[in-house]
Amino acid sequence: MGNQGKITIRDKIFVSSDHQFQIDGDVLVRFHNRGQHYALIDQKHIIVPGEAYIEGDLNGPGILHTYRVEFVTNPSPPTADGIVVLTGNKLITRIFKRIP
Repeated sequence: MGNQGKITIRDKIFVSSDHQFQIDGDVLVRFHNRGQHYALIDQKHIIVPGEAYIEGDLNGPGILHTYRVEFVTNPSPPTADGIVVLTGNKLITRIFKRIP
């Protein structure tokens, strides 16, 4: 039994694009866009300001993937709420890993 069900959580904050963000064995990754520009994950998932994208493998061996994170400047940025949305690029990533 021991550590069954326990996890560690780490954060990574992106303020510029990263085409080589690797996840290896993590069970869940959550991208939350706190900036003013759109965030594009793997050229297929668009995260508008204030929204999140979550991907996980809770029952299997975990995620093994290299993410391509890009920021897209909006031609007309969305209306920003000063409490929720920060100026510029800010993508907060929470990574959850099972403790062996």
